[in-house]
Amino acid sequence: MKKITSFFVLLALIFGQLNAQINLEGESYTQNFDQLEDGIPTGWKISTKATASALGEDAIFNADQKGVWNGTGGGFKNYASGTGMQADATNGEQDAATNRA
Repeated sequence: MKKITSFFVLLALIFGQLNAQINLEGESYTQNFDQLEDGIPTGWKISTKATASALGEDAIFNADQKGVWNGTGGGFKNYASGTGMQADATNGEQDAATNRA
């Protein structure tokens, strides 16, 4: 059994994909998304159609595609942060917000 497991580990190392855009070092990691209107941060990507065994297809992030809190459509969107806003903020107030998430 040990030989079979080792064989599959070896196959995974030979044929597996290595996908690492961010090297995590130290005790913690934080990422600032404050400039989201300029696109996603360097080293990050977004994917669609991901599964448990595949990362999916690369997707395009459109910073101009602003979402509203009560929106139900799918996709990758640029939402207004809740910082400094009321829960009942109108769609117009959310669209005008410069603090994005």
